[in-house]
Amino acid sequence: MIAIGKRIHACRMEQKMSCSELAQRVGCSSSHLSKIEHGERSMALDLLINIAQVLGVSSDYLLTGGSTKNHRDTYELDEIIRLAMQLKMKQ
Repeated sequence: MIAIGKRIHACRMEQKMSCSELAQRVGCSSSHLSKIEHGERSMALDLLINIAQVLGVSSDYLLTGGSTKNHRDTYELDEIIRLAMQLKMKQ
């Protein structure tokens, strides 16, 4: 989890975005986001997807650090995952 947090932090800094601003945009508290960035807390898949979308990177990049940092196809995959999770929750 530490590596994911470091990638989130690095992307946030590249965007010149404060922790509070990102937290507000993804719907969590700044203290929760800070703990994620420091590897002290895990996050739900939907929060990971929200963070990736706001930062303009793929969730795959945040998870693995792979070369898909800015590929648009992964955003579509993230949206498919989000919709599948919503359908599962309704059942």
